Amino acid sequence: MSEEQTITRTLSYFATDGNYGSADGILVLETTGGSDLDWQMIEEVSDEHRPTVARLIVESYEPDADQEFIRKKLEDDFGFDFSEHE
Repeated sequence: MSEEQTITRTLSYFATDGNYGSADGILVLETTGGSDLDWQMIEEVSDEHRPTVARLIVESYEPDADQEFIRKKLEDDFGFDFSEHE
């Protein structure tokens, strides 16, 4: 009988500005269509919530996005107020 060995993989990132390090927890998103408001929300949210908020914003641009769900999530979970942007 052979025992299965577990292999732990390490992911690293390498950026053109010379930075590199562990890629654990890194999220890469296409943000071409991002607005100033999108970037403001991403900057204002806490570090630990930034990946989730960024993902929700990017998903909101998808043709089949559930806009009502995304807006409610951003308002309820992260405290954003969109009333002045309506």
